[in-house]
Formats: sequence, C-alpha cells, structure tokens
Amino acid sequence: MNPGPRGPKPRILARLDDGPKVAPGAGFEPARPLRGNGSLAAAQTPCHLEPAALGRSATPAPDSSIGFAGFYPMEASVTVWRSAGDLVSREGFASALRALLDRGFRFTIIGGTVVELELGSKDLGDDVDLFGEEPSPLFEEEYRAVAEELGWSIGQTWLGTPQLIARVGQEEIPIEFYENIHDFYVPSEMLERAIRIDVAGVRVKAVRLEDHIALKAHAGRSSDMERLKEIGRLAKRGKIRVDRKALEEAVSFFGDEAKVVARRLREAGLL
Repeated sequence: MNPGPRGPKPRILARLDDGPKVAPGAGFEPARPLRGNGSLAAAQTPCHLEPAALGRSATPAPDSSIGFAGFYPMEASVTVWRSAGDLVSREGFASALRALLDRGFRFTIIGGTVVELELGSKDLGDDVDLFGEEPSPLFEEEYRAVAEELGWSIGQTWLGTPQLIARVGQEEIPIEFYENIHDFYVPSEMLERAIRIDVAGVRVKAVRLEDHIALKAHAGRSSDMERLKEIGRLAKRGKIRVDRKALEEAVSFFGDEAKVVARRLREAGLL
C-alpha cells in the first residue's frame, strides 16, 4: 500500500546470527490486488504488509528506534520477501494459532484474514493480524519466550509490537500482534461482539466482517479505499454478504468520527 507518511515498514526481525543489520524502509507496499479466485491475497508481495485493521491513519507511526511500555527494538533485522507460493494455508494458520492458544495466548483476528475466511479461500493471505489480549503485546518477554520454545523468529510490526514468524512444516507464517496504542484503534465493542469460527479444527475469535470493513474505512488511506471497493464488488456478485445493520452499528462505534467513516463507506458502495 502507499498511504503516505505512515512511518517505517513493519520489520521482520531474526535471531542475531540470521543476517546483517538492515535499516527499515519507508512507507508500505501497494494494496493487494484481486486474485482470479475472488481472494484479496497478493500475487507477489513482501510479508511486511499493513495490518488490515489500522487505526487512525493520518499521523505518522512512532520512530521504530524508540521503545515504549517496556518493548524495545532488537538489534538485527532482515526483510523477508514471500512469493505467491508462500501464502498462508488454512492448515498452517490453524496449527500456528493452536500452538499459541495451547500456551495461554488469547487474541482476536482483525486483519484481511477475516475476508479470506468469509470467501472460503484456500489461502488466507500473506500474514495474520491479531489483536493481542493475553499477554499484552506491550510486554515482549512472553512473546520472545514462546518464540524460543517453538523455534520461531520474533520481530516487530510498524507499531513496535511483536511479530512472530511461525514455522509450520515448510511454511513460514508472519503473525502480527496489535493493541490500542498510539494511532492504532479497534473499538472495544468490536472485540466484545467478535465471533468464534472453526478453521481446520481450531476455534478462534475474529471480528465480524462488518467490523473489519468499518476499521478499513476508519483508516481511510487510498489503499484502504481500494480494498473496500473490492469488497463492495464481491458483495454485489454475491461472493460475501455484508449486513447493513451490523455495518451501521460498527460505524457508530467511532463516535465523533462516525460521519467520516460512513462517508467513506458510501464512496465505496458499502452503505
């Protein structure tokens, strides 16, 4: 995507012996195009794409060299590029999240995976965006501990929160954790009414499709608007169903900003 002055790309960090130090890049990658099967996943993109839920969009992200709330950047970083064949499978997705659930982690899916699951896509995009509930993403130690236990890598998102690179068979699955800090905002009402879904035998929580759509409209960058228009086209073709009442409720969760969110949804043909 290309939202303008949003801050540095999310970084995939590795163990200190995995490669040379690389400075983070600026900006984000372009919005992911519609694939032939109706999926919104990318044909070829780096795995440091945007979280799809993204809070207040106009303010630059914090300097990635500055830690906060006990979370500090690690010393080495490498950028990992993933091709079309590296999209996250349902089985890999389920296995990685099961490992976290078994270790007491609690979270809600907030990103583009919500749309892919609604579409019934075989592949679920190129990363997984979660709203971390327990433990808090602001405390990196527990995330580092589980990464070491499972043989995964740990890094940071653009927000400075943990990113785990899960290894499941031959797959490497970027899992990004977010919380309401700085410009990132998911209304509590959305988390409270999250639904439970079954993915390859694993029960996980996810925000409703309508809430995901409202989050994209709240972010309001050009790439977000393009994604919303794609979702609108899918809805018109009957690929997915958007509940208008639920979407209007989602808009209301943004209080004083609800009018702006509603206008953007009308522009995208979703209200």
